[in-house]
Amino acid sequence: MLDNYEPERRAFAGKRSSAGTFTWSMREAPPQTSGARGLRRAPKRPRHTMVAQTGDLVVEVMPLETGLDGKQIQLHKAAAVQYFRLRNQMGASRQVTLTPAGSSASRTLTMTLFGNNTARLSLHELDYRDRPCVVVFHSKGQTKYEFEIVQQSIFPVRYRTLLGRCTNQTRQGSRRWTII
Repeated sequence: MLDNYEPERRAFAGKRSSAGTFTWSMREAPPQTSGARGLRRAPKRPRHTMVAQTGDLVVEVMPLETGLDGKQIQLHKAAAVQYFRLRNQMGASRQVTLTPAGSSASRTLTMTLFGNNTARLSLHELDYRDRPCVVVFHSKGQTKYEFEIVQQSIFPVRYRTLLGRCTNQTRQGSRRWTII
């Protein structure tokens, strides 16, 4: 049912954003109950959850760092150069193939290095309601990567653990990232 209202939600968000009245909020997971007892249960770990391994890239995604629908993430230049092997030159671009964890639906995207020392990627699976979150990238070859979005509201302990490992930061308050 939510998918039926998605175009209406996007139109509403677009109008509010352009009017300057758009407000960010953190999405909370609804409490899960067990039968008639009403006991709270921790969310089950999905089958597609990746375990962060040596060599994986973990990137913090902040609530206000987004396009209209929240699909875009910005990677710091150093992360893009080291992990995705993007040339360290403004305007450099490289095609990468991304696959969500637990899925076979991959797509090829072009990553470009911009003048503000960032490279950008658009992830269709990411929504502004998922933020704050971290994205874990796992290399599957020269240009193939698997990724997982770890939301603070759904997996708070895992989110804090991964974020705690993100030690690279250019200045106070900027995005954090690390290559494990």
